[in-house]
Amino acid sequence: MIKKIRIAVDAMGGDNAPESQVLGAIQVARERFDKIEVILVGNKKKIIEIVKSQNCSLENLHIVNASEVVTMDDSPSDAFKVKPDSSLTVGLKLQLDGKADALISAGNTGAVLSASTLLLGRIKGVSRPSIGSLFPTDAGRTMVFDVGATVDCRPKHLLEFAQMGSIYMNYLFDIDKPRVGLLSVGEEKY
Repeated sequence: MIKKIRIAVDAMGGDNAPESQVLGAIQVARERFDKIEVILVGNKKKIIEIVKSQNCSLENLHIVNASEVVTMDDSPSDAFKVKPDSSLTVGLKLQLDGKADALISAGNTGAVLSASTLLLGRIKGVSRPSIGSLFPTDAGRTMVFDVGATVDCRPKHLLEFAQMGSIYMNYLFDIDKPRVGLLSVGEEKY
């Protein structure tokens, strides 16, 4: 039997939290019942209210309480230290302790990146972590790295992002030789 993937969800991070996050998690738990376990992390009382309103009692949906929230106004480098019981930090600790396989957060991307790096570390050979987003296209799907977490990329970082994206698309979507491109939305000194 294949083990279910355990995904921790920062239920308090992002817009319209926790309602949007909880409703999305319930949908995934219902549709992917056989493959995914969802761990909602955040204000347990608020999460339970939303779950009950949806008549949801799925065995693959769990709740872990966290008393603090990292907001968009919090300093990314300080949030981890100042709010140790935030839904973000508690979710990452679940991953660190082997109780979750991944964390999803729609919250403060800088805080997600900083806290992930501090708690989980980096993969050998990766000097700068990246946040990626998958977009549907007419030809299938496109993965875009780095979507807002890094403000000062060096050529080495861009190469690593391309390598990680290529591996990701190959592994998850069986694309033998993913096409890699560079998109610039800023201006350089050079």
